[in-house]
Amino acid sequence: MKLSEAMRKGSKVMRQKFGDWTDGNGGGCALTMTTVGAGLVPQNADTMRQLYATHGLMNIFTVLQEKGVVPCGCGHSIANFHAIIHLNDRHHWSAERIAGWIESHLEVPIYSMLEIQEFIGEPVKEEVPCVR
Repeated sequence: MKLSEAMRKGSKVMRQKFGDWTDGNGGGCALTMTTVGAGLVPQNADTMRQLYATHGLMNIFTVLQEKGVVPCGCGHSIANFHAIIHLNDRHHWSAERIAGWIESHLEVPIYSMLEIQEFIGEPVKEEVPCVR
């Protein structure tokens, strides 16, 4: 699952909240929606469980730890994790809009071996697995 997909999935079962992780009653910020969409916590989890799950999210989607410039024009250069919080809380971007930004700027496309072969015009040699 991609980060943007997890956010979109969570936004289908939760309403967006600004300025707080969760209200414990089906509302949460964009990152809370993402933890729910990724299956890390139920949508009615309390704030402490959400915070713990968000750290797990950062380990799964390491792009959240990388630093970049926020797309809102504020000029901040912060970790993408904090950029999502900033876009949610300060600018009230919808989860769909944030997911679109993630999809177009943070996610690396994953290609199948067949797509790579078609692109380069020749078969790709499979690597011999490392034996430990």
